[in-house]
Amino acid sequence: MLLISNPTDYDAKVTIMLDHKDESGEVWYNWNYVDSVLEFILSIGIRPIVELGFMPNDLATGSETIFLWEGNITQPKDYQKWANLVDNFVRYCIM
Repeated sequence: MLLISNPTDYDAKVTIMLDHKDESGEVWYNWNYVDSVLEFILSIGIRPIVELGFMPNDLATGSETIFLWEGNITQPKDYQKWANLVDNFVRYCIM
């Protein structure tokens, strides 16, 4: 989903877009990094293809990974939180 130049930074980049809670417990999402990557890709004339490929570690049931950048391949520990993340991301992309 994200253009990552340094595979060892993958998890740090992904956690930027995970949900956060304020003091009242309200969930919000930070899409700033996604915006930067997509704006750059569009600015050089490329039409991006977005893929939600790996489970963010904060939402994963385990730590089983694949590839050099250690993409987490376990199921979500809370399917509603995963669905909310996907739903909010897709809605954000089509706004």
